[in-house]
Amino acid sequence: RFKLSVGVDQAWGAIFDDAADLLYREIDYRCEAAHAREFAENFRDAPWVTTPEIFDDLSTEHVLTMAYVPGVSLKDVAAIEADPSLDAKSLARNLARCYLLQFCRHGFFNTDPHAGNLAADAAIPKGRLIVYDFGQAARLDENERAGALMLLEALLDEDAELCVDAFSTMGVLKEGYDREAIVATVADNFRAGRVATGKGAAR
Repeated sequence: RFKLSVGVDQAWGAIFDDAADLLYREIDYRCEAAHAREFAENFRDAPWVTTPEIFDDLSTEHVLTMAYVPGVSLKDVAAIEADPSLDAKSLARNLARCYLLQFCRHGFFNTDPHAGNLAADAAIPKGRLIVYDFGQAARLDENERAGALMLLEALLDEDAELCVDAFSTMGVLKEGYDREAIVATVADNFRAGRVATGKGAAR
C-alpha cells in the first residue's frame, strides 16, 4: 500500500495505523526492491541519476542484494569541491530536478532523501546522482501533483493567493477554512522574508 490516508482530518487511530504500515513496509525488503525498480524505470532515460540495480534472484523479505555503486556523499561538500570530476551546482540542480520529476510527473517519490541516502559519482561529466534506500516511498495523486506545481509557481512569484489555491488543490486545508486569514499569513511571510523565493533571491 503506497497511498497513505494522511490529511488534515485524519484521526489519531488512522495515523497510528499508517505509522505501523510504514514501519513494517521498511523492514520488508521486497517492498524496497519494488520501490527501487519503479524509480529506476521512471528515470531510465536520465543518465544524470541512478540507483543500484536489484538482484531479485538473490533477494528475499529479509535480504536485499544490489549492485555495488559507490559514490561521494552529498553531505561531504569538501570532497565534492575537491573532486574535479564533480560539480556541486550541477549536482544541486539535478537533485532539485529529480525531486520535481518525482513529485510532479511520476507521482512516486523517495520519502527519505537525507544526505546519507544521496551520493555522486563521475559516471558522466560534472557528476551523476546516486539515490540509495527505498525503504520509504509514497505516491501523490493527480490533485497533489498539480498542487505541487502550483505551489512552486506561487513561491517563485510570491503569490499568496495562488499559494492558498495550491494548498486547497492538494487537500491540506480543512473544509470551511478562513481563506482571507491564510492568504494574509502567507503574504506576511513573504514580506518578512521568512520564505525563500525566486524574487527574494533576486533582491
